Amino acid sequence: MYEEYKTSITSSQIEVAPNSFLVILPKLNLKNEYVLIIDYLKQNIQGTRENFENVLNLGKSATINILNEMLEKEIIEKIGFSNNIVYKLK
Repeated sequence: MYEEYKTSITSSQIEVAPNSFLVILPKLNLKNEYVLIIDYLKQNIQGTRENFENVLNLGKSATINILNEMLEKEIIEKIGFSNNIVYKLK
């Protein structure tokens, strides 16, 4: 079970009650591009758009679209302005 959830951005939760417990598992249906970016950020702490272009083997526009989706879903956060923008896991 742990191997299946290794790439998940959130961990499982366990809620304990007097006579039972509930295990809450994170969703695994992340896009492949999200997983590649998450893996990169787990290893490098932060990255630039250019880093992700290389990791994903995509152009600037496609990479920006993916990063914007991840920002909207609050998977990553954007730090800095203009040419000094970096992204980190939230």
